[in-house]
Amino acid sequence: MENEYKIQDFADIIGCDKKIIYDAKNRKELRTCEKRDDDTGRNNVTFIVATNAEILKFKEIYSKRTRNKSVKNMDSEEIFNAEYTKEPIREGNNNIQALDIINTLTNSLITTQKQVIEYAEKAGQVKLLEDSENRTKGEYFELLTENIQLKNRIEETEKQKTELLENVKILEAENQQFKQKSFFGIKFGK
Repeated sequence: MENEYKIQDFADIIGCDKKIIYDAKNRKELRTCEKRDDDTGRNNVTFIVATNAEILKFKEIYSKRTRNKSVKNMDSEEIFNAEYTKEPIREGNNNIQALDIINTLTNSLITTQKQVIEYAEKAGQVKLLEDSENRTKGEYFELLTENIQLKNRIEETEKQKTELLENVKILEAENQQFKQKSFFGIKFGK
């Protein structure tokens, strides 16, 4: 007979951490369904669907590993690999192996820390570049505005120059006419 269990309840029945159950669910080793939880009233709560035989099978697989090694100290990938290689997980049998694992984890942590520092430095460089780009854009727009204002002033100056040249031509023409007129019998000009 199939029964439905909340993930924590199923983990308690199996005798392991609920993280192991989540990992097994994500690897599609467990059948699940989503429905309303009558206890909390929440919708779309994931339930594990299992028969008594399946529960016994999962107890055999997962409870052995939790008896030999604390679940909190186990990596879910380690459990997964141990299950498929059928290697028993033992604690304290081989100190050298434990030291190797600690050294590997320490080296991994150091590498990760270096990567985090490198990413932080890159993020700082990106921030500086963004600030520089924003400042450059601001200066560009200021120069563009100033350039437009100068062009407008040049156009105004050109208009004034054209008007002045026209006035000079008019004055020269009037001067020519004046020179050709005579006053009191005296002719001016050539």
